[in-house]
Amino acid sequence: MGAGLFPLLFPLNDNKIGGIKMAKRKSSKKGRKTTKKTASNIDLAVVALIVISILLGVLIYTKSGVIGVKLNEILGGMMGIIKYVLPIGIFAMAIKMAINDDEYLSSKLAQCAILLISFAVLMCVYQVNVGNLTIDKSLSEVVKDSYALGTQEKGGGALGAILAVPLVKLLGPIGAIILCVGVVIILAVFVFGINASEIINNFIEKSQENREE
Repeated sequence: MGAGLFPLLFPLNDNKIGGIKMAKRKSSKKGRKTTKKTASNIDLAVVALIVISILLGVLIYTKSGVIGVKLNEILGGMMGIIKYVLPIGIFAMAIKMAINDDEYLSSKLAQCAILLISFAVLMCVYQVNVGNLTIDKSLSEVVKDSYALGTQEKGGGALGAILAVPLVKLLGPIGAIILCVGVVIILAVFVFGINASEIINNFIEKSQENREE
């Protein structure tokens, strides 16, 4: 009797069951479309970054055309010798994104930009250490001097000088160099996915094998 009363008390509506199934199918289709759209966006970003890196490499390394000459002057003044690392860094970032398609483009671009700026600061600190830049002047004058050195493919340009001057005043040349090297290594590990612990372990194992031999 209980079994007979159950359909009467709780009638099953076929339309509701069908609606639930259709909603699940629509949500799954929507999820697949979102995944495909995200993958296509990443593919476009990877292709665009590879094209930009190749174009920058041609313009910077060969100084071809009016754009190449002007671009070398501007990039050199802003980031010094680090301009030669820019195409390589963009290309490496594109390859890293192609291998790990779950990486976000905005975060990778930010990490790569901070890495290049850290390199520029390191080069400026080195120029201060060797005496080509002096921090006794005002910050604007030091930035102008660093820009001029950058156009001669020396130092880290104006961007590097903006951060290098306060670092040298706070930590001294040697302390600033140590800090910049540490920041560059940490950022390189995050940007390019370098397994630092594995490299150190391999180095230690090889040195132990050489000692045993």
